[in-house]
Amino acid sequence: HPLTGAGPDLYVWFYPKFVSIPPGWLAPHAHSLMLQILSGSGLIGFGAGLGLFIAGAVRLWRRWRSGSNRVLTAALISAFAGLSVHHLFDYLFGTPNFVFLFVVVGALAFASAEDRDSQPRHYSAALLAPLLAVVAGFGVFSLRGAALNDRGLQLAAKYKWGEAAAVFQQAANADSGLTLYWQAAAQAFTRAGEVSTAIPLWERAARDQPYWAAPLAALAILQDDPAVMQQAVSLASESSLMALNAGALFESAGEATDARTTYARALTLNPASARALFWQQTPLRAGVLAEWQ
Repeated sequence: HPLTGAGPDLYVWFYPKFVSIPPGWLAPHAHSLMLQILSGSGLIGFGAGLGLFIAGAVRLWRRWRSGSNRVLTAALISAFAGLSVHHLFDYLFGTPNFVFLFVVVGALAFASAEDRDSQPRHYSAALLAPLLAVVAGFGVFSLRGAALNDRGLQLAAKYKWGEAAAVFQQAANADSGLTLYWQAAAQAFTRAGEVSTAIPLWERAARDQPYWAAPLAALAILQDDPAVMQQAVSLASESSLMALNAGALFESAGEATDARTTYARALTLNPASARALFWQQTPLRAGVLAEWQ
């Protein structure tokens, strides 16, 4: 939908259809504000965002030319420029603390300098305390889960899967709305051999993000369930790795027709894989390769 986009913040639902299947990297957002807006709101949303950007730049330039409070204006211009450059390559609007800071900076940038200078107001520190407490609370809430997740990644990098799984689960409990933490815990428990513990976590990840193929694929393999694997393949129809794993599961389950179809799909999506020894390991695979060539 180039005009209207797929819907706000639905990038993470649809992008994994093409990539982000393990061991590929999972991209929770577009890592570009422009691409994020285009994917969610299309050209209409991008035009609105561009208009807001231009309006902010013009307002700040006029304030600078007027010579009013140049120190504050220079700080706002620096913040505006830094945000703009950074968001060419990242997307931080999913972080509550950043959104709060963006609103504050935007309000200062668009506020009337004359009104603010002519009617100075003084506020009691007691009135600011609740607001600061809310901001600090958001920070602690967000950073605690992120810190635990980072610790889990460090343990996983050392192949300490049991310890990593426990830490990932703490991160998931600390920020239960972030599916990525549940998926990381499920992956770590699986690698640690604790499959019975991992399966409920994979199931939760699949429920929370029904457009992610990886949790369904993991459940299909762990439970030898070809029907669930079909769902995963439909969600990641452009992933050669998903098709390859699906074919292997179908083959082991004795479903030769489905195995041939998905193997052929994997070869079509990634022709270079035809040189792999994988295709010579069973008569069915060799036959699929011969027919595909």
